[in-house]
Amino acid sequence: MQVTCKLDALNAPTLSDELFSSFVADFGSIYEELNFTYNDSGFYLDPETQPCPHFSISDPATVTVTVFYGLVFLLALPGNLCVSLVIANTKQPLPPSDLFLLHLAVADLLLAFTLPFWATSVALGWIFGDALCKVVTILQELSFYSSILFLTCISVDRYLVIVRAMEARRMNRKHVSWAVCAVVWIVGTFLSLPGLFSSAYASQNSSQIVCHERYDPASADSWRLATRMLRHSLGFVMPLAVMLLCYGVTIRRLLQIRGGFQKQRAMRVIVCVVAAFLLCWMPYHLAVMADTFFRTKLVPYRCPARLAVDRAMLATHSLGLLHSCVNPVVYAFVGQKFRRRFRQILKKVGLDKTKKPVSRSSRSSVSSEITSTAPVFTRKMRNAAVGTGCDIRLKVSVSGDPQPSLYWYHNDQLLNMDNQEYGGLWIRDCKPSDAGLYTCIANNHQGEARSSAVLAVLDLGEGLELGPQNSFRDQLRDVFGSVRALAGEAGGGLARSGP
Repeated sequence: MQVTCKLDALNAPTLSDELFSSFVADFGSIYEELNFTYNDSGFYLDPETQPCPHFSISDPATVTVTVFYGLVFLLALPGNLCVSLVIANTKQPLPPSDLFLLHLAVADLLLAFTLPFWATSVALGWIFGDALCKVVTILQELSFYSSILFLTCISVDRYLVIVRAMEARRMNRKHVSWAVCAVVWIVGTFLSLPGLFSSAYASQNSSQIVCHERYDPASADSWRLATRMLRHSLGFVMPLAVMLLCYGVTIRRLLQIRGGFQKQRAMRVIVCVVAAFLLCWMPYHLAVMADTFFRTKLVPYRCPARLAVDRAMLATHSLGLLHSCVNPVVYAFVGQKFRRRFRQILKKVGLDKTKKPVSRSSRSSVSSEITSTAPVFTRKMRNAAVGTGCDIRLKVSVSGDPQPSLYWYHNDQLLNMDNQEYGGLWIRDCKPSDAGLYTCIANNHQGEARSSAVLAVLDLGEGLELGPQNSFRDQLRDVFGSVRALAGEAGGGLARSGP
């Protein structure tokens, strides 16, 4: 603040010449002292308190983003329609994982439908009105949250099939999966309701109308923090934690089984789908979290950081929208079953007329690929007994295409099948602890089958009397009678050998 004091003798009040000359003489002595500039107020501008400049998109970036959204839409719409057609085009009931993948494709279609609106908004501003602003925002949020919830359901289903096969067998997974799909859409709709706060309004830094969340200024920070924390926790952090836990345990279990990953070919597609989702949407979620912390003053920031977060939200939002066309590409390059089914559909409509030469040795395998079947035990286990120190092999025969994976359980505990042949379980140097209920689970993408039997391990030492009243057969009858309730009626075949 500057204070300038200047006295002009010409503007002095009219006095007599004598008095005036005396006044001028006296004033002249102090004129230099009174005519000064005061500049010692201590006031200065604090750059941290100044408002940050508004983020604006340059013209080249506007054209790039608009063209990008258009290309993604042109890829996502036919791609996800093909995925839905391929998965749904089957005469057999869909297994839970395929059902979840079908709904995941529907969620990607919802996201694809929003792309033309966002492309137009970037180029011309939001010209569709306030109602469509809310609808399009809710559809985008619904697609995001339903996608991550369906991926979570897939991870839980793979965990049950591979790690908890006994429990999965007892429940009717195919009927439960339909109920789970309904719950996922309901929860996703609830999590997308904050999209109702989005409105179409004039931007402060441009002449265009924008579609963005808008709260009451008096409670904007509280509403923004509450809605975003709800979506971050229920719609991202918790499902991500469940997925990481389920896949971590599942992969660990597959590593304990010889050829586990080779037999579980569906796991490769599912892992790629989950990785694609995280790569597309996790950066955007992290950017939104940073924006939430800045807006609610939980984290101090300066203008460069504020502008960096605004740029990151625009870039990561575009990356998230790219996810709507990624899954069909993953299926096309990784999913063998998807490619096979897609070629079958093309042949039915007469669009695929290519004929590849097939050798005689591979004709049977090609024929089995066309007619995939669920596992069926052609030879089951039968209750048996063995003496201590003897060796015995539990053997089964199973049919199905692709070849089912076999998981062996002893009293509901998964056994390590290293150095074991397919279709059999060797138990060597039997001990009393080896007795109990043995179960073999056969699994492929078409379904599951189970065969169970009870193994009794008897001590054939000197203290055993085999008289008419206490024969070996009577002991076996007593052993099997005591565990029959646990085993149930388990039929089938069992191969036995001893030293």
